Amino acid sequence: MKKSYIEILIDVGKHIDIDGENEQLLKVADGYYLNYCENWHDDITRFSDNELVNVFKGVVLVEKQFDWMGGSAAVGVVLYKEIQDRGLDKELHLADWAIHNTKNLYVPFGSGGRIRRKSRNIVESVLNSQEYSHQVEIEKLNKKERILSEKITGLKNQLSQKSKIINDQKRKLELSEISGVELANAIINDTDRSIYFFYHEIERLITDKTIDKSYLVAILNKFKTTERGKLKALVVRLTEATSDRE
Repeated sequence: MKKSYIEILIDVGKHIDIDGENEQLLKVADGYYLNYCENWHDDITRFSDNELVNVFKGVVLVEKQFDWMGGSAAVGVVLYKEIQDRGLDKELHLADWAIHNTKNLYVPFGSGGRIRRKSRNIVESVLNSQEYSHQVEIEKLNKKERILSEKITGLKNQLSQKSKIINDQKRKLELSEISGVELANAIINDTDRSIYFFYHEIERLITDKTIDKSYLVAILNKFKTTERGKLKALVVRLTEATSDRE
């Protein structure tokens, strides 16, 4: 930040006035650059208390006079934060002066414009800002809880899926160790699993000539009438095997 402009802003804030010479210099200045907080670097912490207060006042007045609308990134927000950190406005007199002399709804506290719009005075502005901050924190906590809950639900689903896979594999192993008739009865009487689960077991029964036709018919009745692909081919083979046992 050019020292000459800082001196001008301090002078404006000290006298609460933009005189002719300063006005001419500020008219041709790059207001966006001067009012953008990131361009002030370490200047703010180097100000004496009086300089800090005066440059804040100067920025507020000049921003309004020349429409240097910086929004939440305006340097006035950062300047006032430094004023608060130094304990220079405990009674909020300066903040009250600022909200009556600025068009930037983010000055001095950096709060959203909607907070300022519903605030009739500096006290309400502070209270509304605190309430907003509290709501933001609650929303953050709620979001963390939702994310944690979703993760827990996801883990439970993964465990449930893995448990199902293990149970299915265990059941497949059991079915491989029983006789053809026992296998047919197991398929017919199983109400928990889809018929598709028993695809390979049904293939085994089709090739087992000792299995009575009645078992094959009962299994065939468990299929849909609109099967497709591999299952449709399996139904055809099962139908043929049923016919062969007549």
